[in-house]
Amino acid sequence: MRRLRWQIEVWITLSLARICLLAGRRRGALVYGRVLGGLAYALGMRVRKRTLANLRIAFPDRSEEELRRIARE
Repeated sequence: MRRLRWQIEVWITLSLARICLLAGRRRGALVYGRVLGGLAYALGMRVRKRTLANLRIAFPDRSEEELRRIARE
């Protein structure tokens, strides 16, 4: 199951990269990059949890909202 998910993620990533290259526009590439980043953030629950845990350790004085914003970037 993990292998299938990985293959789907790779296919989506490569497809979006091809579209960006074919579009040849900076704005289009930024839009697709944001979409891809948003999908990765939404689908990567385990990685997101680990990222937030690491950010909490690194920045204990920051708010939860700020840590989530950093993680999304």
